[in-house]
Amino acid sequence: MQKLFLELVDTDYDTISGKYTIDVSYQDIRNPKEITINSITVKLPEDSDYLLVYSDSLTQINKQHSASTNTEFGDAVYALQPEHRIVRSITTSTTTGGTTASDADIIALGSDVKLWMPMDETTLLDSSYGNTPNIGDNVRYIYQKSPPADSTMVFNGYQDFQVSSFGQGRGISSQASWQYAIDSSTPNAWGVEECSIVFSMKMPLNLAATHKIFDFHTFKFELRNPGTLYSRDWGNMVSTGLTMIPGKDYMFTIRRHYDSSVSGYVCSNWVENLETGAVAQGNDTPLGADVTTPGNTWRMSDASQHFLDKTGIVGPILGVLNTTTSRVSIMQNWVRTQYDTNPVSTTTVSTSNTYQLFSKQQKTIECKQHSHALRKIDLQFRNAGVVVKPLSGLIEINIS
Repeated sequence: MQKLFLELVDTDYDTISGKYTIDVSYQDIRNPKEITINSITVKLPEDSDYLLVYSDSLTQINKQHSASTNTEFGDAVYALQPEHRIVRSITTSTTTGGTTASDADIIALGSDVKLWMPMDETTLLDSSYGNTPNIGDNVRYIYQKSPPADSTMVFNGYQDFQVSSFGQGRGISSQASWQYAIDSSTPNAWGVEECSIVFSMKMPLNLAATHKIFDFHTFKFELRNPGTLYSRDWGNMVSTGLTMIPGKDYMFTIRRHYDSSVSGYVCSNWVENLETGAVAQGNDTPLGADVTTPGNTWRMSDASQHFLDKTGIVGPILGVLNTTTSRVSIMQNWVRTQYDTNPVSTTTVSTSNTYQLFSKQQKTIECKQHSHALRKIDLQFRNAGVVVKPLSGLIEINIS
């Protein structure tokens, strides 16, 4: 007689069929006379008063017809009616926020820093090229923080912007009509396929109109009714599926990366509400414009409209080349730190239950004469006709 313990593990589970298929070929089970299920124990995410166990492989060698139910014809080989039930409570905690990044972390990225616009007084200059230390100061020129960003890339305002409070940091807004800023330095291509941009802004109060945020050639973004972020697909604009609330502060993350499922590059898009910490992921969008051909000019807003309807604010912006997920995290943490210099971590505690069902009721299957070798045993668990996937389980069987 052979004794087997069959463990239910995820690698044996097929989500389409809802079955565990366990390889027992190494046991060399040939022409069995009887297979006895001695006991079954399973752990479930939800409570259940019973489970029916189905198996094609055991039904095929069963000398008798396998059992059916009053609701369906099937190959039920065991009815797990628990003699014991154990309920376990699991408490988990998740901590979010509280992580900061300093200027030194951005400097450490070296020459891969393409855009670095902290909106501080040394990078926002007035029309006389003076610093802007105070909220409300006029701004005509937006410089990059250099090194490591390119100091020759300077955005020149058509008229004046104003330094505006953005969280605990700073941003720019404008009350001037038809206000925008351009940079005409060359070369101004991104230059590499994998790159990312993280930027922050306060939403305009009117999101029914189209608001052109910026056009950095490969990365071009607009807000369209009803406050949905659109990104560039060469000559077209496509929806990211991210929709914002008027007057709220957000951080956007766009990572351009290779996607093997489409054998090409795509942009993944996220938004975080800086006031609440809520994060949403949008649709993957096409790769944007070519990264190697310089654009004639890079723009913030557009001459055809007022800058964010005169009610929005653009906060710190960071663009980095050759971005990995860890680099994107550094970029996000830096932007969060500009908004909140002492971010508070939030811990969420949740409690859930698991249910252990156990039965020692034996069930013997008398096998057909000269049945084929048993190489695999498939098992499916159902309750009221619905497939149930145990979190784990153990089935003890004897084979003679």
